[in-house]
Amino acid sequence: PYISAAMVIFSVFMPWISLGRMFDVTIMDISKGLMLAIIFIGTASAYTILKKKDYVLSAAMGHALLIFAVIAFIRYQVMISEMKKTIFGAMAGSAISLDWGVLLFLVGTVNLCAVSVLLYMIEQRLPQGGAFTGDVLFRTWKELACAKVKLASIEVPAWVYSLVIGILLVLLRPEERR
Repeated sequence: PYISAAMVIFSVFMPWISLGRMFDVTIMDISKGLMLAIIFIGTASAYTILKKKDYVLSAAMGHALLIFAVIAFIRYQVMISEMKKTIFGAMAGSAISLDWGVLLFLVGTVNLCAVSVLLYMIEQRLPQGGAFTGDVLFRTWKELACAKVKLASIEVPAWVYSLVIGILLVLLRPEERR
């Protein structure tokens, strides 16, 4: 979990989008608030796995980061397709690419989710005599995604928590100026 959290944290300082290796954009360049939120969520997810053993909350935070990544990728694809409609944009669009920051972020986020599910399965399912199969793994993941997350006195399903936090991360990104 700490290595996964470190990957997520380091990803905000590494290039996410490159223009032919001449110009790089990091999350830190886009929004300081988004950078801090990603660092906090990655760190909190690893902490809840190892210290609190709250696998539901950890998986929900990992899923929130995945939701952010999917929405950011869709927005990136829309931006590139709009840019390619112009003559100069077609040339620039072919030089624009995703970079190492995206890869680190995705690998770290998927690992945070996977570690939550695997550790929960090892501690809860396997001692009861269950086998380690794909079906059990999927059911365990579904159980974690549908379980209740309790924060203060509020209880919500983990998938709702993930969706809300993921959308809030997207909203931290400033809108493009036209």
